[in-house]
Amino acid sequence: MQVRCYMQQLLSGLQHCHEKGILHRDIKGSNILIDKSGMLKIGDFGLSNYFQPRQKRPLTSRVVTLWYRAPELILGSTDYGVGIDLWSAGCLLAEMFLGRPIMPGRTEVKLLCQLIPRRGRGVEISRDTLGKKPMLFHFQNYFKLAISSWVLS
Repeated sequence: MQVRCYMQQLLSGLQHCHEKGILHRDIKGSNILIDKSGMLKIGDFGLSNYFQPRQKRPLTSRVVTLWYRAPELILGSTDYGVGIDLWSAGCLLAEMFLGRPIMPGRTEVKLLCQLIPRRGRGVEISRDTLGKKPMLFHFQNYFKLAISSWVLS
């Protein structure tokens, strides 16, 4: 029951941020504060940024602590939105249930090694997607996979 209450508060707080045009970009356990009465607060807005979904501008992909980083950020995308905060919240949800981080990789490659088997088979990608995810070629060579057979989008 506690996990549900904490996730409701976290998602409500993220919704408020996103409605105000703010991406937190570093949701992780150490940035979630819970007081004695069970009230959750989101802290550390040091990596946050203002965004407008209708006005596309490139953002850095070097945000979010590695264990909570969304696949599009690992692959170098600079065109992202609220999904990166929601991915991190999902990682926190799993961590609360398991009592440990679900993907404690030390590098982006190791994180992808853990992520790909959990994600399942990828989807076909286009040249537009390749332009938005410049790290794809690097990882394709590392995993010796055909780019058309997988992507995390």
